[in-house]
Amino acid sequence: MTAQLLDAILGSGLDAGPVAPALNLPAVNANDGSSLETERWVGIGFAETVISGVEPFTAEARLGHDFDRTTLLPPDAVVLRSCAYHDHPDKPFVFAQTPTGHIHIGQNMATVSATTPQRAAQLLQTVVDRIPPASDDDPTKAEIQMWQDSGGGGYSHTKVIDVPTWADVQRNYPAATADQLARLVTTVRPSDASGKLVVWYGLPGTGKTTAIRTLMREWSSWCTHHYIPDPERFFNSVPYMAAVLSAEADETDDGEPMHRLVVVEDCDEFISGDARHRSGNALGRLLNLSDGIMGQGSKVIILLTTNEDIMSLHPALTRPGRCLAKVEFHPFTADQARTWLGDPTAKLGSPTPTLAELFETLSSTPRIATHDDTSAPGLYM
Repeated sequence: MTAQLLDAILGSGLDAGPVAPALNLPAVNANDGSSLETERWVGIGFAETVISGVEPFTAEARLGHDFDRTTLLPPDAVVLRSCAYHDHPDKPFVFAQTPTGHIHIGQNMATVSATTPQRAAQLLQTVVDRIPPASDDDPTKAEIQMWQDSGGGGYSHTKVIDVPTWADVQRNYPAATADQLARLVTTVRPSDASGKLVVWYGLPGTGKTTAIRTLMREWSSWCTHHYIPDPERFFNSVPYMAAVLSAEADETDDGEPMHRLVVVEDCDEFISGDARHRSGNALGRLLNLSDGIMGQGSKVIILLTTNEDIMSLHPALTRPGRCLAKVEFHPFTADQARTWLGDPTAKLGSPTPTLAELFETLSSTPRIATHDDTSAPGLYM
C-alpha cells in the first residue's frame, strides 16, 4: 500500500487496520502453470518464510476430526493472511505470526516454521495441545476426503456424509448382488495378496452409490475414505496420484496403520477393453497403483464403478491377485420388485425395474417429463 493511498484512507476517516507485510512472490514458484485458488495465496505467505531462509525449519501435524480450526491459534498469534469459504467458516486457511515462529493452518493440516528445529517442535506442540478432544463419533456419519487436482499434485478437504448400515439397505439389492456385497462389507483388512481393486458394474440406478456409503460405514474401524471426482485428471497425473498415496495415514485403535478406500465412480473410459486406445496410459497407471511399484506398501483399496458390462472391461483389471471383488448390480425381477414394494399386484413400469425406478414408484411427487425417457442412461445410485 503506497503512502499516498494510506493518507487518503486516513484522511477519509476510515480505519485502515493493520498493514500486512509485503511478500516477495517471485521467490515462490506458486503458479505451477495453473490458476491459483485463494487459499493457496495464504500458503504462499507461509512458504515465503521457509523458502527465504528466515525460518527454515518446519513441523506439521494432521488435523483429524471436525472442530473450529481458529482454536488452534495461541493468544499471542497475529493473523497475517486468511481465507474462509462460506460453507466451511470454521475451517479457514490461516497464516499467522507468533513470537517464536509462524503457523499455517489448512483444513486438514497444521504446519509451523521457526529458526531452529527445537522451536518448531515446541510451537507445533503448542498448536497440537489446543486441538479439542473428539466428540463421541456419530455412527450415522462418515468423514470423506474429497480430492482435487492442484496442478502440481493434489489436495483434499473433509466432507461429512450420511452412511447407512448394511442391515438398513440390504433389502435394496436382489439376492445375487446382496450375497456378494454381504461378503465384501464384512471383510476386514484384506492382505495384499487378495488384490486392491474392487469393481462394481451394472445398470444406472441399481444402487452402487448407496452401497459405497454403506461400505464406508462398515469399514470405518480400519479404513479411511477418499473420493476422486475428477478421474480424468487423477489417472493422468502421477503427482496427483502420489499425493493421494502419500497422505498421512491414520491409525486404528490397536495402533495399526489404516487402509485407504479410494472411490472412483463412473470411470468407464479408463477400464473398458479399449481403455489404452481411449485414454492412453491411464489404465497402466491404475494397474501400477493397484499392484505395481507405485502401490507397494500403500494399503490402498481402489473401488471403481462403471455402467459397462463385465465382458466389456479390460481383462487385466479382474485377474486373480489384483481384483479383491467384482460385483454386478442387478435390476430386480418383477417378483422381486413386487416383494420390495410390498404389493403383489403392483403395476411396474418395467419388467426388470432398477432400485431407482422402485423408489420413484413410491414417491409422492412423480417425475415431470414431456416424453418417456425411462430408457435414457443415468449415473448415480
